[in-house]
Amino acid sequence: MDDGLKALSTIAIVAVGILVGRMTKGRPTWARVLLGAVAAMFAGGAIGVARPALQQLMFNHSDGYAWSHARSAILSKFPVLADVFALDSSMEADFKASLLPVIRSADKSNVAEAATVASASIYKKKIFPVAARGTDEAVNAWGATTVPFLKAIAAISPEACGDYAMTGVTRYFANPKLEAILTDVNRALVMAYKTSNPRINLPTAAEMETIYAELRKRAQPPFSNADLAALDKLEQQPKQKQCELTTRVFAAADRLPSAMRAAFYRSIMVE
Repeated sequence: MDDGLKALSTIAIVAVGILVGRMTKGRPTWARVLLGAVAAMFAGGAIGVARPALQQLMFNHSDGYAWSHARSAILSKFPVLADVFALDSSMEADFKASLLPVIRSADKSNVAEAATVASASIYKKKIFPVAARGTDEAVNAWGATTVPFLKAIAAISPEACGDYAMTGVTRYFANPKLEAILTDVNRALVMAYKTSNPRINLPTAAEMETIYAELRKRAQPPFSNADLAALDKLEQQPKQKQCELTTRVFAAADRLPSAMRAAFYRSIMVE
């Protein structure tokens, strides 16, 4: 890892099952990879909340005062989150209720982790289910941010990328390239949410089996029998291999025809 890059904290993603790529036996659970990308921004923002000593009492006892400082810190680092807050009238209130106890906590060692968990829960419950019915173009634009996100983590630390792919645990890095990708992830998700139409259907289990079969065909380089065996037991692979195989799965998804690609990413949003 570049000594100039500082790992600010370890962040935990909402548990949605161990990521085991059962490419030969059924549908794997990939959701944590994409959920982590959107929620990580709140970890970076929460770390930056300053609490001047003279205002400590007001910060701890006035929700309005505390949130004004927290909101300012979050939006100064990631302005795109203002669009997330604006998705519906209750969205910002939900983030405020979830994040204030975290930011006020006396235990500063887990602020990033707790902020990520709190924000990811809101994404999972309120944002993804709506965004999943966005237009194919919008959903695919969101999905297309996954490979750059994984590659950016791997460029900093292949071990962290492997951890992230497998357990939903990675580090938050103060890295401009990674933070720019996080902005793109959230911007694309906002667009998917805004183009949502309840008449857009989610893929069926039978459709997803067809999509996974096509995904295997589209992989470049092709998945070998050894690769498929490794994907079936991804949790047993070295961290660099976990990162590599997960990235290749999403790269193959990006080669699917537009409708199939959108169905793949919709399935992840509602997983």
